[in-house]
Amino acid sequence: KPVSGSGSEGVSRVDRADELSAAFALAAQAAGFAGALCEEYVEGPEVSLEGYSLGGRFVPVALTDKLTDERFLEIGHQQPSVQRPDVFAAVAHHVARALAALGVTDGVTHSELRLTSRGPVLIETHTRMGGDSLHVLTRLTTGVDLADLMVAFALGERPEPTPRPPGPAAAIRFLVGRRGRIAAVTAPPVAPGDGIHAVELPRPGHVVTGRSASRERLGHVIAAAETAEAAGRAAEAFAARIHIRYEGD
Repeated sequence: KPVSGSGSEGVSRVDRADELSAAFALAAQAAGFAGALCEEYVEGPEVSLEGYSLGGRFVPVALTDKLTDERFLEIGHQQPSVQRPDVFAAVAHHVARALAALGVTDGVTHSELRLTSRGPVLIETHTRMGGDSLHVLTRLTTGVDLADLMVAFALGERPEPTPRPPGPAAAIRFLVGRRGRIAAVTAPPVAPGDGIHAVELPRPGHVVTGRSASRERLGHVIAAAETAEAAGRAAEAFAARIHIRYEGD
């Protein structure tokens, strides 16, 4: 993958030496390419831990299950995680140790991990809230507003939100298109009681380059339901009814 960048652009899995050239060529197409990095491929479900630190004490808020495709492009997230409470605790302990080693004492953090047979493996961590509207899912499921927390920390405050009983589950699914210029977009109306919380659609005229990067996703659907699986199904069902027509179709 590129040594710098974002959104999974230019990332690929290499299983054999003869695949290295193609992998490097893909990485070299990334914006601002400045070299490539090879690192161990970690097998296992991917999760992220949303939380914050206050005075050196790490507070885990929500564990997110992440859905990725074969290009490592994130195509969906959902909360709460289906992982057992002991797995959540192990992830939180692992992240807390990493943040302590990095000297992170205050602020919102977003950490991404894979769950392996040898335990959680930290892929990356950030001193900010997660992207992809994860703060919306977290607010829906826990009542904790990570965006508000980030602002409070930036203002020098020492916020500590009051926990509330778990709310509904929530999920987001992203719209992924193909190469071309979008001519028209049609979507069904959001009906009361269908669980749809938010919908973001692309605009006609938008050009899709076909590159593997998060910014190439066209929009998203956020849904809430009693379980994460039900929220995911609701978001997917609504997304399936969105029709995107390209010029030349």
